[in-house]
Amino acid sequence: IASVEEVRQSVTEVSDALAAVQDFCQQELRRADEALAEERTARTEAMKNVDADAVRDSVQQLLDDSREEQGQVLDALREALEAEAKARIEGDRRLRTDTTAALQKEVTARLQAQSRVRDELAAQSKSAAQESRNFVEALEDLRHGLETHTHELIGHDGMQANGE
Repeated sequence: IASVEEVRQSVTEVSDALAAVQDFCQQELRRADEALAEERTARTEAMKNVDADAVRDSVQQLLDDSREEQGQVLDALREALEAEAKARIEGDRRLRTDTTAALQKEVTARLQAQSRVRDELAAQSKSAAQESRNFVEALEDLRHGLETHTHELIGHDGMQANGE
């Protein structure tokens, strides 16, 4: 059960790490947005003196840069999500393995306990059967001894009665 707790702890740590990565990505995205806004402001000021083609080229460059930054952020998020998914899958696998091992250990312990009880009952049964046989033999010996002794007394008394 301690290993189940360790798995839970690992999953919690991975979830915390994922949250940290997500926070980092969001901060980077905000920084990129701020930098983009500053750059747009600077370019807007510069464009006041530039012709339409130059403005179009600048806007296109800004869009391309923005798309590239968004792609990088999305890639980082995707990697973080994949890492979390792998960690959860591994945690689930470890939890399953640990649970299976614990259940097998419990089943084995119970089977061994049952086996010991069966063995004890068998030994007690054999002992009781032997004691019963010994008791019956003792009764038979007593009965035989009593019958033999009774016959000797009857025979002895009978001789005394005839001899007098």
